[in-house]
Amino acid sequence: MKKLVVGAGLCLAALALRPAYALNGPDAIEIDAGPLGSANISGGTDGFGYYLTGTGSETACNFDIYCQLGDKPVGADDLNYLFEVTKTLGTVQYTVEVGATSSLSLGTIPIQATSGYLSPLYEGFVSYVPNANLTVSVGQIPSQEGFESLPDWSNANMLASLLYYTENTVSRGVLATYNNTAGTINATLEFGDGYRTGVFNYMQFLAGYNFANSSYVDVYGGVALGRSGLNTIGAYGPESGGYAAEYNSDMIGAYYGGYAFGNLSVVPEVQFQYSKPDAIIGVPKTTDNYGALLILDYTFGETPYSLGGFVEYAASHGSDNTWFIGPDAAAVGVSVAPTWQRRNLFARLNAGYLYLTNNKSDGVSYGYGSNNEGKGQFTGIMEAGVLF
Repeated sequence: MKKLVVGAGLCLAALALRPAYALNGPDAIEIDAGPLGSANISGGTDGFGYYLTGTGSETACNFDIYCQLGDKPVGADDLNYLFEVTKTLGTVQYTVEVGATSSLSLGTIPIQATSGYLSPLYEGFVSYVPNANLTVSVGQIPSQEGFESLPDWSNANMLASLLYYTENTVSRGVLATYNNTAGTINATLEFGDGYRTGVFNYMQFLAGYNFANSSYVDVYGGVALGRSGLNTIGAYGPESGGYAAEYNSDMIGAYYGGYAFGNLSVVPEVQFQYSKPDAIIGVPKTTDNYGALLILDYTFGETPYSLGGFVEYAASHGSDNTWFIGPDAAAVGVSVAPTWQRRNLFARLNAGYLYLTNNKSDGVSYGYGSNNEGKGQFTGIMEAGVLF
């Protein structure tokens, strides 16, 4: 789950990943890195204050879901502080990104930026680029799954969707990307330790087609080639039993990007995730998770203002496993994010509401509020940051 995430910068363009850039980062600073050649440096930092409804009691919870909300409806945290060095020219290229970051999916609790369980290195890989059509990279590499990406300023909203919540972030491994000469077809195949489990058995793919009107369609997914087990050394530490279904799941998804009506861009996305029964890792029966998302982003001409937003639906099945919020959960959500940016500075007001259309499993309810059984949560965020 994307609670701990990696940044997205020049490396994503090189790897044919196409996130939803809502904010414009300034031109990267070019430096002479000596024997490492000419390189670009960039980065950013942001923080936020929040207000939540539906905070609950730590002593009254079902399925151990929202006990951690406690009684803290307001607060402030750091969200990102990232620094990236990239070399994007020549046969041998590299990307190194260090710092700390976090994400906030609608309906979940804010988490302060952290450098993670493993190290402050979020991305670090070397790429071999023999020609304009092929790139091979090895190291700590970004995920191929999903349209949304991190850091949050790469998206139309600071708040992320429930589709994003169950996707990969970064993994150790190798990937190969192919782009045809005409620029209409791209394909990426990645093998590594999905979800940073430390077990190398996860294959990801991304296949895309670019249309003449500058829109494109990407199909992505992941396949678990073996059992990760309960003793993985992942982003959440050695105790990963609570994520057994996610770590051992297969995924398929698709999005249609770059489609615009004047100043309005529209991105629809669908995603399906499935985990087969495996008693050894604590998945007693088939469980799956489905999501549909519509991302919107409107720019107000040449002004420094824009308006991001999304609507979503997600549903999970398999009462003994939790994909989001609680077992067998189903939810609809909406988010809006008025945004201001002036050169290196930006500010966003994020507001969203998630409503559980189902919050009961095996006759037991869960959710928000003092009794941890409420169906809705409002999230309000004031965010500000600096990009360079």
